[in-house]
Amino acid sequence: MNTTNEKVDLNANPCGKALLKVAGKELMNECQKIGSLKPGEMAVTGPAKLDCRLVCHVRSSHWDNGNGAPVMTIFLAIYFITCQCCSFCISRCPKYFKNFFLLQILRQIVKKCLDQVEKDKLTSIAIPAIGTGNLHFPRPDVAKIFFEEVTKYFNANPQSGINDVRLVAYGKDKDTVDAFLGLLRSFLVTNKVVRSLPANDFLQKTNSYCSHLRGKYAQHCCSSYS
Repeated sequence: MNTTNEKVDLNANPCGKALLKVAGKELMNECQKIGSLKPGEMAVTGPAKLDCRLVCHVRSSHWDNGNGAPVMTIFLAIYFITCQCCSFCISRCPKYFKNFFLLQILRQIVKKCLDQVEKDKLTSIAIPAIGTGNLHFPRPDVAKIFFEEVTKYFNANPQSGINDVRLVAYGKDKDTVDAFLGLLRSFLVTNKVVRSLPANDFLQKTNSYCSHLRGKYAQHCCSSYS
């Protein structure tokens, strides 16, 4: 998976640059054919020179203290009008709703990519820590969403053919690495994240959670699918 911007520019962030360095200009050419992506949208390209089958390009929104991109404000305005929320709620709780919506976009991105892997009958996916870099999402929230959405997916699809989910964080970003490893440790101790799926089954499907969190983008993001 590649996290990108509106123009699907591989030079826009470290994740894209790492992919481009290995994949070559062929991947950039494919990205240019996509055109543009709105927050929450996903586009699929071939792998170019990457050692994988496909690359999912996804776009999140900038956190900006929960304000997000302008399109978020427009969406929320429409939401408030159509739902006939009272002026009190709109004036008192806009940041809460914006935060909620931005995090929901992140959830949908993870789900869309897992659905794509399943649809293409592939068995593994590498998911970078979307939002923890240039987009400035709260790292604990991102880690929580990733664990919850992957867990939810396997709970809903116990016969899934996916057997390897790799959550990838930049090794020098200690705060992000700690957020993911801390949540994993919490899961191992309490097992509260998974209710209907036995812990051993969950860990077998996500056997790379720990070992790949400390990897470099160029090494691990480039194995998006295998």
